[in-house]
Amino acid sequence: MSTLKLLILKTRDYDLWSMRIEQYLTHTDYALWEIIMISDAPAVASASAEGPIPPKTAEQKLARKNELKAKSTLLLAIPDEHLLKFHGIKDAKTL
Repeated sequence: MSTLKLLILKTRDYDLWSMRIEQYLTHTDYALWEIIMISDAPAVASASAEGPIPPKTAEQKLARKNELKAKSTLLLAIPDEHLLKFHGIKDAKTL
């Protein structure tokens, strides 16, 4: 049996908690995060749909996974008091 320690949501810390959970899941189990984000999305995304178009090829999926893992790793190292400033940055290179 493995032990999993997740961040516990505190009443006034939802924004920080949600950012940390997103970072944790994209870093440890990207497939789970992908399911959370697109489980209720339509199966086929069109160019006119709002939001990013999901990757189609295995190479694009791997590149997206690596990018999110790099970004989440960097964000995990930022203290909570500065996290809100950096969370909106879209790619690891800019971060």
